[in-house]
Amino acid sequence: MATQELTARERAALRLSERQGKPANLWIDAWQRLLKNRAAAMGGLIVVLLILTAVFAPALAPYHYAVGDSDEAYTVPNWLMRFLPSGTAGYAKTSDKFLFGSDYLGRDLLSRLIYGTRISLPVGFIGATIALLMGLVYGCIAGYYGGRVDNVMMRIVDIMYAFPTMLLIILMMAFFKSTFADVSPGTLAYGFNQVNKVVDQILGLQGGGMLFIFMGIGITAWMGMARLARGQILSLKEKEFVEAAHMIGSGDIRIIVRHILPNIIGPCIVAETLAIPGYINTEVFLSFIGLGVDPPTPSWGAMISDGAQAIRSYPHMVIFPAFALAITMFSFNFLGDGLRDALDPKMKGAS
Repeated sequence: MATQELTARERAALRLSERQGKPANLWIDAWQRLLKNRAAAMGGLIVVLLILTAVFAPALAPYHYAVGDSDEAYTVPNWLMRFLPSGTAGYAKTSDKFLFGSDYLGRDLLSRLIYGTRISLPVGFIGATIALLMGLVYGCIAGYYGGRVDNVMMRIVDIMYAFPTMLLIILMMAFFKSTFADVSPGTLAYGFNQVNKVVDQILGLQGGGMLFIFMGIGITAWMGMARLARGQILSLKEKEFVEAAHMIGSGDIRIIVRHILPNIIGPCIVAETLAIPGYINTEVFLSFIGLGVDPPTPSWGAMISDGAQAIRSYPHMVIFPAFALAITMFSFNFLGDGLRDALDPKMKGAS
């Protein structure tokens, strides 16, 4: 009778909670807290708009990103001249053909900015996905089994951490570009080259070389996630619910997948969301120094590099891609901060 009365009280409390609009589900609760965070909601909205821009780039771009008009090279839009230094008007060629002006080959900057989202966003998302998957698997194995396995695996992570990550990526990109530049059919390098062409076709790019950027960032980005996953597993594997799973005969894989992983996936997703700006910044830096995407594929880093050579005369070539990059990175940072607060149980009372 007491059990039935308790059950009735629980059901009544649940119905009251639903009428008051208080979700009983943790993920629904986190989603509502995320929406209450204005900065995170705005960041998420901008990220969604950027994704839509990348998907519908051919329809949104006024011109093709690789087609230029030599007569319109180095043109500045008339509306921008009022914001530039007064001395610029003496030699800058103005034109209303392109909304954001043109580059040194007469290519539309706005179109190249729009197609640039097809570089930066995939690098951020795929880099985060590779790091999440590799780091989770590696960290879960090390943290769950512990002992000598944990010691050996984490020493490998320490060795990779000791090597400068950016230098390692630069060396890898230089190796990829030199090795796969001219390959013979039937070789492993030729297979990688064909896969790279398929990736570029999916993204709607001409010879972008995106596969090698994904490989370079993915191979070096998982160490932090591995450490985070290991630490989370070490704090959970001695808990009562894990011991209970052992007692009923559950296997190691089932315990990790069904009992431990759902409890650590939240912080891991937040960490990778906050890491996305770093992946985008890595691609921009590689393109800036000439080791990123191949011309004529537009990358914000390559556009900034081209504009830096004429920044005193035509600053608009740097201003627009730098502004797009800044907006993207701020949006992911705000979204990541909001996800961290929304998925943190300690923030429930504060909200």
